[in-house]
Amino acid sequence: MCRPRVTAVLLMFIPCLVFSAEIPNILPGDVAPSFVLQAKEVIHGTDVLLRYGGNDSNIQGPIVFLAYTDRSGFLDRLLSDPDCFKTLMENSPDNTNYVFLFYATSSSSVKDAADQLARRFKEAMYNYFFRSSRSLEFSRVRRFPTLTARMGTLLDFSNNWLSRVHIATFPVFTLGNWIPRVLSQWYCSGHGCGFAQIVIENDKGEIHMVSKRLDARYDWLPSPDTLAKYGHLQVAFVGDACNASSFVNPVNGKLALVSMEGVQCSYFTKVQNSEKNGALGVLVFPEPNQALLDMNCNGSECNTQLNIPASMIPHSIGFNLSKGSGIYVRFQTTPSDTFVFGIDGEGKVEETGWFLYPSTLFMAYQAQWFNYKTQLLKNLTTGDAMVINVFNHSVMQGEKGVSGTVHLPSLNDLQRYEHVELDFALSCPGSRDETCARWDHVIQLYVCCNSTSELCGLELGRWITPFRRRIGRWLTPVKPLIPLLQSADSGSTNTCNFTMKTVPWAMAWVPTLNIRLVGKIQVLNKYETFRSREKTLVPVEVIPLFRGGTFDKNYNTKYRPFTFAPPQGTDKVKLVATITGHGSDNNNCAEFCVTSHHFVVNNKHNYTRVFKNAGTALGCADRVPEGVVPNEHGTWLYGRDGWCDGQEVVPWVVDITSALTTPENQIKYFGWFNNTDPNPTRDPGDIIMYSYLVYYKYLAPEPDLPRPTTRVGSGHDINK
Repeated sequence: MCRPRVTAVLLMFIPCLVFSAEIPNILPGDVAPSFVLQAKEVIHGTDVLLRYGGNDSNIQGPIVFLAYTDRSGFLDRLLSDPDCFKTLMENSPDNTNYVFLFYATSSSSVKDAADQLARRFKEAMYNYFFRSSRSLEFSRVRRFPTLTARMGTLLDFSNNWLSRVHIATFPVFTLGNWIPRVLSQWYCSGHGCGFAQIVIENDKGEIHMVSKRLDARYDWLPSPDTLAKYGHLQVAFVGDACNASSFVNPVNGKLALVSMEGVQCSYFTKVQNSEKNGALGVLVFPEPNQALLDMNCNGSECNTQLNIPASMIPHSIGFNLSKGSGIYVRFQTTPSDTFVFGIDGEGKVEETGWFLYPSTLFMAYQAQWFNYKTQLLKNLTTGDAMVINVFNHSVMQGEKGVSGTVHLPSLNDLQRYEHVELDFALSCPGSRDETCARWDHVIQLYVCCNSTSELCGLELGRWITPFRRRIGRWLTPVKPLIPLLQSADSGSTNTCNFTMKTVPWAMAWVPTLNIRLVGKIQVLNKYETFRSREKTLVPVEVIPLFRGGTFDKNYNTKYRPFTFAPPQGTDKVKLVATITGHGSDNNNCAEFCVTSHHFVVNNKHNYTRVFKNAGTALGCADRVPEGVVPNEHGTWLYGRDGWCDGQEVVPWVVDITSALTTPENQIKYFGWFNNTDPNPTRDPGDIIMYSYLVYYKYLAPEPDLPRPTTRVGSGHDINK
C-alpha cells in the first residue's frame, strides 16, 4: 500500500494511482483515457486542477500537448521566440486547448519555468490584443472569423485564451497518468526530434563535453549528417565572418566557428564566406544572454545555393571554443521521447507530425486539422446517404495497385442524387506515421464499367499522398463525372471495376474508399427558388477531351481542335478538368511554377485555369483547414501547381453553355508557362490532365413548368 508523507502529498498522490490502475498502452486513434493535471492559472498565478474525461471534466475540445526540455535546442528556440504566443494566437482555432508540460529533474524547477511561461503568455496576450485592435490586419490570410468577431472586448479575448492555455506545474515524471507513457512510447524521429548535439573532443576522440545545437532551416542548408563521413572536424574560430578576406584563422577543411557579435551581417553572408574559404561546415554562437536563433536565408539570398551545413550552439559553448585550440567537433542526435501529441475533437489520441522549424505555428496547424476532421465526420453523418464500399483498408503497392468490382445503381438513379462523393481515407501498414511512405506521389482512381467503351479506364479521382503521415481523409465531389459509371444503357444496373494506383516503386499505402450518394432530388411541378430548380440539372454524357504530357517546347504541338455538337435536348454543357503539374526543370516546372491552361471555345471564349499558388511559401500550409494534412515529413508547406501534398485534387468545373452555337462547336486547348509555350533547357516536367465535356439535362420537366426557353446554342447563359 502506498502511504505518502503529508509533506509530499502534492508530489506523490497522483503517482500512487499507478498501483491501483494499470496505465494503458495507447496507440494513435485510441480513445483518450481521463486524466488529472495540476496547472498554472495564468492571471492570478495560482494552481488549478485540470480534469479531462468523466462528469467533472473542465476541459473541452481538442488538445495539443507540448513537453519542453532545455536539452533540446529546437524546443529552446520554439519557446524562447518572442513571437511564439503571437504566432499561436494568429493561427489557432478558437476551440483548441494547449497544454505545456516540462521534462525536468525537480518540481521546483518546473514551478519556476511555469511561472515564467505564464508571465510571458499573459504579456503576449495583452500586447497582441492591443496591437491587433489598432490594426485592420488581424493576421495573414486565414480561414477564421474577422478581428472584431474573434476578439470582442479584452475580457472576452483573455477569458477565451486563458481557459485554453494550461501550464503544468509538476514535471512529466511525476504525472502518474498515461501521458508520460505516450511521450515515451511515441518516440520522436526525424528533423527537430531527439537531441541534436555537438560532441566536443580532442584529436584522439576523447570527449570533453556534449552540447545542444539548433540546425539551420531544413530547406535552406544541408543537414550536418552530411559531415558524418569525416568523423570529427577541427574547429577554427573566424570572428564574425562578415568579410571573406578577414577571417581570423584559416578554415579550409575545418568547421568555421562564427560569432554573432561585432559587425552585423546575415546568416547567409556568414555561411557563404565560410564556404568560400573552404570550410566544411559552420558553428554559430549568439551574443551573451541570447537564446539560440533560427537561422534562415532571406529574400533573394535564398536563390543562391550553399552547400555546407550550419548549426547554432549556446554562447557559453561557442565562447569557450573560440578560446581553445586543437578542438574537434562531431555531430550526433540522441534519441528522445516525443515532444508533441494531441487529442482530437472526437477524443482520440493522435500524433502531430513533424515540426519543420521551431515554431508554435505547427501546433496551430494540427489544431486546424482537428477541426477539419471534426467537420468532415459531421458531414459524413449528416443527411441520408447511400454508401457503397469499394476498398476497405486494402494494401496498395506495385504495378497493379488495388482493385475492386462493385455494383452501382443505374445512371438514371445516380442522377437523382444531389451529391455523388468519393470518401477516401489514406492510412499506412502500421499504427504510426513512421510506417508510411516517405515521399509524395500521385494517386489516381480509374474506373471501367464497359470494356468496349472509350470511357473505360478513365480517371474518376486524384489525390496526392502526404509525406509520411497516416491521417488523410477527404470528401471529393464527382457528380459531373457519373456518366463514367455506366456499363450499358442508362437504366441498367452498373457493374464497375475500380483501380487505384500510385507509382509502383512507392512504399505501401492502405486506402479505404466509399462512394456516397447523398440527398435524393425532388422533381416538382413548381420550384420555389432557382437553386431548387438547378438541383434537377444532371450530367447525362461525358466526352473525353485533352490529356496532359511532357511540359516542354512540344507540349502544345500535339493538340488539335475538337469539334462537337451537343445532342438534341441538351440544356447545358460544362467543361470538367483535373490538372496538376509535376517535375522540376530549370524554371521549377511543373511542380513549383505557375502554369496556365486555356480552353478556347469557338475561337473567342477563353476559359482559363491558372495555378497562382505554385511556389508560394505557405500556399499549401494555408489550406490545412481545407484538408491538407499538416506537419508532414517533407516540404509540404509550399504551394504547388494545382495540388498540395496530402490533399485531394478537386475537378475544375466551368459552364461553357453561353459560348456555344449551333449546330457545331470547336474547343481548343493549350498550356503556358509565363504566358508562352514552355521551353525548358533541362529535365522537363509533366502535366497530368484529364478533361471532359459534360452534357446536362433537367430531370423530368413538368408540363406546367416550361423548360428554359434558352437552350444550348442560343448564345445566352441562363446563369446570368
